[in-house]
Parts: sequence; C-alpha cells; structure tokens
Amino acid sequence: MPRLGAMLLATLVGLGACGGNGDPTPPAVGLEQLQERTRAPRDRPLLLVFWATWCDPCVAEIPDLVTLQTRHQDGLEILSVSLDVFLHPIEQSRALVQAQLERTPTPYEHCIYVGTQDALFAAFELPGGIPYALLFDAGGKLVRHFNGRVPVEELEQLLAVSSHRSL
Repeated sequence: MPRLGAMLLATLVGLGACGGNGDPTPPAVGLEQLQERTRAPRDRPLLLVFWATWCDPCVAEIPDLVTLQTRHQDGLEILSVSLDVFLHPIEQSRALVQAQLERTPTPYEHCIYVGTQDALFAAFELPGGIPYALLFDAGGKLVRHFNGRVPVEELEQLLAVSSHRSL
C-alpha cells in the first residue's frame, strides 16, 4: 500500500494537483493527497470546493466558480473535489463527473475523493452538507469556511484585500 500511495502522490504532483484544466478524466485521490495539496506552497490562495454531481446546489454553483476563476486566474487557484464515490463506485463516479465537466467546461482543476467519509469530514471540518469550500492562503493557512455556495462578492472582497497583504 505505501507504494500505491507514493505512486498516487507522484501522479498528483506530476499533474500539478488533482487534474489539469480540461483534463477529461479527473484522477482519484485520497485524504493525504488533498492535505498535501492544501499545505503545499503556492503563489496564490487556494479555494478547495467539495461537491457532487447529484447535488443540485453544487452543480448550480459551477458557473459562479468559472466566473471566479476567469476573473482571478492569476490570483486564485480552485480545486474541485467530487464526493460522488459516497454514492457510486469509482468508475461510475468518474463517468458522472466527466459528463458534468463536458456539459459545463471549467478552467479549474478537478479530482474525485476516494477515501473514507469520516476521515475527510474530520480532516477538513466538513459539516456534512455540500457544497462546502475552504479558502487557504498561499502559505497553506486556512482562512475561511464557506458552508453552502461560495458567496462570489465576499470571496472577491477577500481576494482584493489579499492583493494588498496576505489573506
């Protein structure tokens, strides 16, 4: 198992995260890969978004996230984490996520979480409902939780402040 974990991490790092922009098949990742991604140094804040194809508010939020990423391509990194495996096997989850991304192309990264629900909820303080997002500054410090859809105006205000100082 450690070798598999190392291979997954190498793949994750090689992709630059969870799946390149426009990658038709988001990779499956575990808790360690997500935690590493949030702690990794980067040049801009990271918005980690938890969602699923079966969650109507999550799907409705995608255009807002596209707008945010388009407006702030140099000032915000978005990583979308599908939780479809909580209801479907991984291959079906991949097909569902891929189909959604084909319907609504996005300029940000995607992956599919494949670990346990309890571990994920504990590690990222998920309240149990999605959509749910976490904003990390460029140094990996957790700045804000967003329970429900990300409020675009509020996030843009935070990003404007961060352009003058660290979040």
